[in-house]
Amino acid sequence: MANGLFSIPISSPSGVSTSGEQLELFQPNPPKAEHCQDRGGLGAFVFGSENAILHSVLQSVLEQRFADSPLVLYGDQGTGKTALSHALLVQWRLKHSGLKSLHTNGIDFAREHARAVHTHSLPSFRKKYFSFDLLVIDDTQVLKTRTSAQQTLSLIIDTFREQCHMLVVCTNELPLESSGLDARLASRLMGGLQVQIATHGNTAREELVRLLSDQYGVVLDNATQKSLLNEVGPAGPRLKTVPEMRSAVLRLRAQADLEARDICRADVERFFADDANKTTLSLRDIATAVSRHLNIRLLDMKSSSRRRYVVRARSIAIYLCRLHANKSYSEIGQYFGHRDHSTIMHAFNKTKSALASDSSIRLVVEEVNTRLSAKLNPGAIT
Repeated sequence: MANGLFSIPISSPSGVSTSGEQLELFQPNPPKAEHCQDRGGLGAFVFGSENAILHSVLQSVLEQRFADSPLVLYGDQGTGKTALSHALLVQWRLKHSGLKSLHTNGIDFAREHARAVHTHSLPSFRKKYFSFDLLVIDDTQVLKTRTSAQQTLSLIIDTFREQCHMLVVCTNELPLESSGLDARLASRLMGGLQVQIATHGNTAREELVRLLSDQYGVVLDNATQKSLLNEVGPAGPRLKTVPEMRSAVLRLRAQADLEARDICRADVERFFADDANKTTLSLRDIATAVSRHLNIRLLDMKSSSRRRYVVRARSIAIYLCRLHANKSYSEIGQYFGHRDHSTIMHAFNKTKSALASDSSIRLVVEEVNTRLSAKLNPGAIT
């Protein structure tokens, strides 16, 4: 561990998990920018000393020494639970290629369970889930209103303990403090180990900003970076989460590109001043701007339609929502027809990749960005 930092790669170096591939789980140094190509823009989940306990806990899971299944990872929104759960599964598959594993989320689990109940195939559903050596379920808090699915999850926990299989769940709060959670399920979740994922500390935030700056080609000298990280609001540091840091880096880059110069401390000061005084863009503001520009009904963008032009518009809107609304994948998914965060993540990355090769998508993004800028700064000349 260097300077209290370590990281878990979210993807293998080659991008392919093979039985013979060896990958160090906890890297003492953060990844280089060229490896930062994961779902959220970073190639690894970066830890600081505030999350040091995760080092030994996750190591024991991967070495199959963890005896307290289930493992409950909980924490506030934006602390990186989803990225961490994906990283854990990737490393498990590299280390145990012959064992069965699955990463899912509460919404998909509940949907599949409801389908099994409707089609009278619940025994097959249970058999499938009982067979996994490692099962990772993200966003289990959404099961609060699914009593039957909660009961089945309790049964999975009991079976996993008997079979010495491993269950990892990610949720927003400690199960005992979660109102609406079935008492039986809460008791079983509390029967394992609960680890809170803390908000990134100063050292981790410095490394995260460095990684994001490298990835997006933003040059920040030490003084400018410190002013970016040291800005404090009523609730502490203004930039706490990776989405907040990414949004700041991208907006600073856009300003620097526009004026063809390097970023300085004055830009950071102006960024925070504008951020405090600007009109906030809502998900509806952004989605409406895209729907009007492409002449597509907002209702269609939020529907289950898989028509190509609708999917294209929806994906562009999702991309812009991530850049401008500072919302999580789950929050954006709820707005766009209750889609799960994995679907939203895929749409964001697909559009992000297409910007480099598809001029039509790039043009739409640029033109909608202009409209959004006009909404934020109605007095500006565009």
